[in-house]
Amino acid sequence: MQVDTYELKIKRLDAVKARIWQLVKNHWLARTPLAVVADGLTIMVAIMVVELIFGCPDMLKLAYVFPVWRATALGNKKTGLVVATVVAVCSTIVAEHSVNPHLGWVVNLFLALGVLYFVVLNVSKDKQRLADATSAANTDALTGVLNRLSIDMLLDESIQNCVSRGQALTVAMIDCDKFKTLNDVHGHRFGDQILRTLVTILDSYLPTNTVIGRVGGDEFLVLMFGHSEQTHEQCLINAEQRFRNATIVMGALATFSYGLARFGEDGTTASALLEAADQDMYVRKAMRSIDTELFGVA
Repeated sequence: MQVDTYELKIKRLDAVKARIWQLVKNHWLARTPLAVVADGLTIMVAIMVVELIFGCPDMLKLAYVFPVWRATALGNKKTGLVVATVVAVCSTIVAEHSVNPHLGWVVNLFLALGVLYFVVLNVSKDKQRLADATSAANTDALTGVLNRLSIDMLLDESIQNCVSRGQALTVAMIDCDKFKTLNDVHGHRFGDQILRTLVTILDSYLPTNTVIGRVGGDEFLVLMFGHSEQTHEQCLINAEQRFRNATIVMGALATFSYGLARFGEDGTTASALLEAADQDMYVRKAMRSIDTELFGVA
C-alpha cells in the first residue's frame, strides 16, 4: 500500500509539472497579452523589493522604465499602457518620499504616468516602423503578395514541416497567358491591373491556408496546405473562370494557366516540386492550345 501511495504521489507530481509546463507554453512562451503583462509586473515587483531594501536612489527610479518598455516591445500598446499604469501607481505608493515632496503624491503619480506613457507611445511607433519596413522587404510592391525571396524561404520551411510533422503541401505555379501581348496592346498600367486582379481573385477563391508569392513578371507560386489536390484544382478552375469574366469587364479577355505538384508524390525538395509544377503547367498550356485550334475553345 505504501508503494502504491508513493507511486500515486509521483504520478500526481508529474501531472502537476506537466500542467505547469503546458501553462508556460500556452501563455509565457506564446507571449499572450496576459503573459506579457504578468512578465512586466513580475519585473516591477523585483524592482520594488530592491527599492524597499536599499532605499529610493534616483538611478533606481529609472529601472521602472524597463518593465514598461518590455511589455510594449513583446506585446503591444495596450499591454504597455496596462503595465505603465500599474507601475506608476505602485511605485508612487511604495516610495517613502518623492523628488519634490511639496508637490504631493498625486502630482508625482501623474508625472510618473506621463513619463511611462511617453515610453509606451515611442516604443509602439518604433515597432510599427519596423513592422512596415519588414513588410516592405518581404512583399511585392505591385501586388502585395510575398516576393520571390520570401516565398522561396517559406517553401523551404514548409518542406521541413512536411518531413517532420507530416504536413500536406501542394505547390502551384501560375502564369498569366499571353501577358506580354496584353501589355503591348493595352499598356503597362492595364497589365499591372490585370496582375492585381489575378491576385485578388486567387486570394478569394483559394483555401484560407494558402500563401501566394510573385516569382517574377506574370508568374506566381502558390503554397496550399492540407486538403486534397482535387480540392485545390477545383478552386483554381473556379478562380480561372472568375478571372476571365473579370478581365472581360475590364476590356480584354485574359486567362491563366497553372501546374500542380504535391509533396511526396512529385518530389521532396523545393527544386523538384517547382520543376514538376512547371512541367504540369506547360502540359496544360499545350492541351489548351490544341483545344483552341481544334474546337475554338480557350
